[in-house]
Amino acid sequence: MNIEKYRLDKDTSKIWMGNMGFGIASKKQQNIVNQYNANLNIAYLSKKHSYMVINYFNLQQVNKASFISEGYAHIRLNFYRKNLISYEPYAQYQYDLGRGLLYRNLYGMSCRLNLFRNRSKEAKDKLNVGIASGLMYEEEFWKGNVLRFAEAGNPTHAHTRFIKSSTNIFVKAALHEKITLYGTVYYQARFEKFTHPRIVSDIQLVFKITKSLSFTTQFASTLDYLPIVTGNVFTYNLSGSFFLKLKD
Repeated sequence: MNIEKYRLDKDTSKIWMGNMGFGIASKKQQNIVNQYNANLNIAYLSKKHSYMVINYFNLQQVNKASFISEGYAHIRLNFYRKNLISYEPYAQYQYDLGRGLLYRNLYGMSCRLNLFRNRSKEAKDKLNVGIASGLMYEEEFWKGNVLRFAEAGNPTHAHTRFIKSSTNIFVKAALHEKITLYGTVYYQARFEKFTHPRIVSDIQLVFKITKSLSFTTQFASTLDYLPIVTGNVFTYNLSGSFFLKLKD
């Protein structure tokens, strides 16, 4: 996920912010296809720190039988958010049945370094570029045509637990007074297989429609040099959503 889109970097403190969205679509041809998606994101700024809770859910059905279901819940703290170097513990629960990922538990800690920040009166964050690096504990349970780490006696299931390094480069750029670009690229790898990583990229453009309503288009991709099940060497998702800001 693209954390930078949800990050708060305001000079004020002791405020709550958030947004929520919900989408539904239905189409009937030879089959009845329904799609539902929802998100709820909340953040709080204290004088020195910030706290984020990010939630997403997506379900697609054909004739009431689910064939794609994915979602995640993410919690992140940013200690000393105004400093050049800050510290971020985080936890995440995720599932993606379309890829065969039944669940993923993630716990990590990273150091965040703001390499470049250009502020202006017109945009409080006209350009922000930086890097974050740290360690994470990752537990995954996969189902499908397993390539590696198959469970004994059950070749269609794999249960993995790894400690990995996680490094990401991020950018936030105000391209226009109503258009903002958010980009993040993650390099996640086991230490003994450091040159065979999982590379996750997330590019988002946010178009501000009104003070409270915006539209986001997102391209997210994953390149996995050591996939657990077949079909996951390279995956991507292109989507668009409307967001309603709860408070500013």
